[in-house]
Amino acid sequence: MPIAPLRLCAGKGGRCQARVSKGRCPACSTTQTRQRTYDAPWRALYQTARWRALRQQQLRTNPLCAACLTSQLVTPATDAHHLIAHRGDETLFWDGTLESLCHRCHSRHTGRGE
Repeated sequence: MPIAPLRLCAGKGGRCQARVSKGRCPACSTTQTRQRTYDAPWRALYQTARWRALRQQQLRTNPLCAACLTSQLVTPATDAHHLIAHRGDETLFWDGTLESLCHRCHSRHTGRGE
């Protein structure tokens, strides 16, 4: 079977100079980071009836996206966002302050680690 030539890593927006057979080098691979985050034991908290009720209460109380409102845009909120990242701390998860955000704003906040 022929061996494919090595290519530049696809990571860092094409700026990584590592050579790989396909995809990204281990240093640029986000799969490991994503896998750790998605496999974290606290992720199961988001599947509980208690969380769904808490989320519903937050969205019922504050039905508009707080981030969009600061820009004078009226957008329905779809996500309940923890203002302080709980990182698995159940006390912060259940008792922390929540903010209502639209999915776009929530993705932006979460991507920045807020």
